[in-house]
Amino acid sequence: GMKVMVTENVEMELDITNGAHGTVVGIICHPEEQSVAHDKETVDLQRLPLCILVKMDRTRMAKLTNLEESVIPIQPACRTFRIKIKENGKENIRCVRRRQFPMIAAYTFTDYRSQGQTLTSVIVDIATPPS
Repeated sequence: GMKVMVTENVEMELDITNGAHGTVVGIICHPEEQSVAHDKETVDLQRLPLCILVKMDRTRMAKLTNLEESVIPIQPACRTFRIKIKENGKENIRCVRRRQFPMIAAYTFTDYRSQGQTLTSVIVDIATPPS
């Protein structure tokens, strides 16, 4: 599965916090999603999955029924914000709602993101960045 890093505090008491690492072990699709063929390399979903199952590297969460130890369901987070747009020369304010999973791929990340983390091994590129 893909290595991921949690990007917000989902459940602080259970160590499911911003910067926590894990591995994707499954995806629970929306019930109205057409059946997904497991032999395909790429699948186009029409709806956001209900949750992504992640085996956390470290968590205090008790084992959930029908899931392996340390596997937790991560649900999409919803954020609403306002934006200003110009329509017909007039400035209007619109509400935008975004739903996404609070995680990113964790194969690489910046030095800023790595601060405070305990990593078993790393490869560091300290070359001068291109200008």
